[in-house]
Order: sequence, then C-alpha cells, then structure tokens
Amino acid sequence: MLTRKVPFPGANVLEVLSAHAAKVAPSVSDQAPQRGISKNLDALIASALYKNPAQRPADAAIFLKELAGELARIDPGVDPGLGLCCLKSHHGVEEAAASLTAWRDMDDEAARVLAARATSKNPQWEPLALLIECAAEQSSDGPSRR
Repeated sequence: MLTRKVPFPGANVLEVLSAHAAKVAPSVSDQAPQRGISKNLDALIASALYKNPAQRPADAAIFLKELAGELARIDPGVDPGLGLCCLKSHHGVEEAAASLTAWRDMDDEAARVLAARATSKNPQWEPLALLIECAAEQSSDGPSRR
C-alpha cells in the first residue's frame, strides 16, 4: 500500500505465498524511491514485517508510538506524545491498534470486530478491515499462521 507495488510478484498464488513465507520483503525505499522515505521510517516499516515475531514490535501500541515519533522527526509540528492522534484522521486509531494486536495474537474474530469498529468511527480504516477480513479468510482456508 505504501509503494503501490506488490512485494512478491509471482506467476501463481503458490509462488506468491512461498515468497511471503520465505523471503524478506523489499524495503519501501527500494520499491518506491520517488516517495523519499527516510531511513528511519524505512527501518520502522521493515521491523513490522520481520518473519520472526520476536523481532517485530511487541504490539501495535508500541509500533504506533514509534511511528508517531518518526513522524515528529519528519514534521516538527507533530507532537510525538499524542501518538497517531496527532494526525487529522485519528478517530478509530485505538480500535485499529487493538485489531492488529488481536490479529497478531491469532484472534481473528476479535480482529474483525475491532477493525469494523475503527471503520465505523472513521471510514479511512476500511482498508484495515478489508485486509483483516481477507487474511482471516485465507488463514482459515490454509495453513496456520503459527
């Protein structure tokens, strides 16, 4: 979504899923150099994509706090103490963060409900709800995410 490119192109679904499972995602700055993503933001995004859960941020709240800090470095007018609430479209951010945490914890139903609540507060969270829904459907049809 940040690059407008798929990270793992493939000739078929099996190739794409295999790449997702085994390969490191290309960096945002490599995929879309024209966006001018800072090295710190690039590293933060990459940290959320590590295959090993122990290497990823412990939960969505920590990730959102780190993201807000990076946004404050990019734009000095942003107050990092506000987390993502410093953004105009902050309504639903708590539900969105809880949805991602539920997804990480393998609670698909809670993730769906929380993403729907976030979307009801702010329609800009709809892509999150769709992503959670699609991922939950795929995980129920295929191998476990654990």
